Amino acid sequence: MTSLDFILGSSRAWEMARVGPDALFALYRKRIAMLRDWELFGKETSVLDIGCGQYANIIRGAYLGIDNSARYIAYAQAHHNGANRAFRCMGAAELDAGAKFDVVLMADVLHHLERTVCCKLIRRIASLALHRTVCFEPVTEQSTRLGRWFVHHDRGNHVRPLPELHRLFMNAGIALMESRELRLGPIATRAILASPSRIAE
Repeated sequence: MTSLDFILGSSRAWEMARVGPDALFALYRKRIAMLRDWELFGKETSVLDIGCGQYANIIRGAYLGIDNSARYIAYAQAHHNGANRAFRCMGAAELDAGAKFDVVLMADVLHHLERTVCCKLIRRIASLALHRTVCFEPVTEQSTRLGRWFVHHDRGNHVRPLPELHRLFMNAGIALMESRELRLGPIATRAILASPSRIAE
């Protein structure tokens, strides 16, 4: 385990590690602005947030945040709790088979997973979403030296080129509705809006 892994293994340290990028690059503010631009969240919109916490405060309807880390869940409960919000330590595969949400949100998850696991997760997400799925991910195509440094030093071992990221959804049978570049300072990332309706296989 590297010193970085040890530090970021603490949910509080990881939260602090997110404050810097948001201050420098408007990491969460730009993502939240894009979510609002897509007009996804109404008063009655139910949301499943995989890898949860940072977007709970903008959801007005029922919100469920899940994460495999009990430490992160405990921190989210302490800092992002509120009416109609729930946090559970679990994976998407553990949700009830009949569970449904209007929107499923997944930020910075796929680049931590190898391709087969990604496809299974995306298929599972499509079975949970009634209307839309949203994914935020970094990509390998970086036009700046600092952007390339961030991607190279990311904790995820599977940062992908954009065409490969798109193929994950296509291979899982999920229809892409929109894929926008979202620049976070020097870092090029992607915001993907997808429909849970299966494309023809």
